[in-house]
Amino acid sequence: MKDIIADLYDLIKESYDGKSIKVYRGDWKRRIKLVIKSMGYRLENFDDDVFVPLDTTKKPESFSTKSTGSNYKLSDCEKKHIVDNFNKVPTTEKWILSTGKAVDDVMKNLAQESVYEHPVHSMILDPDDPVWKNHFTNDELNEIRSFHLTPLPNIPNDIEQYLAIYEEDWKSAKELYKFADDQKHDPVDEFHLKWIRESFMRAAELFFYDDTLTLNDYSESDLLHEVWSFVCIG
Repeated sequence: MKDIIADLYDLIKESYDGKSIKVYRGDWKRRIKLVIKSMGYRLENFDDDVFVPLDTTKKPESFSTKSTGSNYKLSDCEKKHIVDNFNKVPTTEKWILSTGKAVDDVMKNLAQESVYEHPVHSMILDPDDPVWKNHFTNDELNEIRSFHLTPLPNIPNDIEQYLAIYEEDWKSAKELYKFADDQKHDPVDEFHLKWIRESFMRAAELFFYDDTLTLNDYSESDLLHEVWSFVCIG
């Protein structure tokens, strides 16, 4: 790892724009991990002590609130493509709140203002994301939360009973992984149980080499495909 950091020393130092050191380090850690993974290797640890000393007096660029922790900086071309998608929404199909505010327009404005990747760039609005408090009133956010709210169905008994066998005080992620790996299910008749088993295994893999998961190390795309991969598969 020291050799890799040494080779990237100048690039890491010159690219620093004044953002949080922790966030910037996480950004580079994510990039290095992805490259190492693409080569068929796994990075077991990231020694923060060897990270490049940075000039923390630099002022960060102006950007709107980043509540998701994503460090990916959007290019002008990417932002234009996103704004074009919002512009394709017909006026008659826009979501108009009781106050007369168009949700689509507010989302487009935030997408234009944001320098870094945010769920709004995928046309996703999470009313519990703190950033929206600067764009909607509390009443408007509650209206958004209750829009077409569908009550969740009860969990079937067989699934509830199956989930219960995983409710143990596991000593390590590897122990949980091995337990889940020992469970066998019919790939057709018990696909739902097989999916749960594999989801536990994928989640455990994220903690093999560290007891914590630093989400700053992941872009929105990484979160979907690495952390929440079981959602895609489901």
